[in-house]
Amino acid sequence: MDVRLTVVKGDAILKCLVSASVFVRNPAWAESAMHNARQAVISNRSLMTAVRDAGLPSFILSKPLSVRTWVPPGIQFEQPRPKPLSDEDALIPEKVAAHAAAIGV
Repeated sequence: MDVRLTVVKGDAILKCLVSASVFVRNPAWAESAMHNARQAVISNRSLMTAVRDAGLPSFILSKPLSVRTWVPPGIQFEQPRPKPLSDEDALIPEKVAAHAAAIGV
């Protein structure tokens, strides 16, 4: 899924819901007052404050996720111990061994 498209959709839904909420709660307000109230809720600064208050920053990934090394929080796996090389395996160049492992030989 395209991340940018998801962000655009999320922004549109947020703006729509906040606009409706401001209007329903304050139908007699002038359009400019409603606009200012909506901007106060959807500004990046107020959204970041809400995110911090909710404790969400610890769940936000700021680095690319590595599927090979990621482990769910609270889960620990024992690291597999490498097998000692036999005399025959010690003579195989590393690159050849890596290619063989990749294709499942």
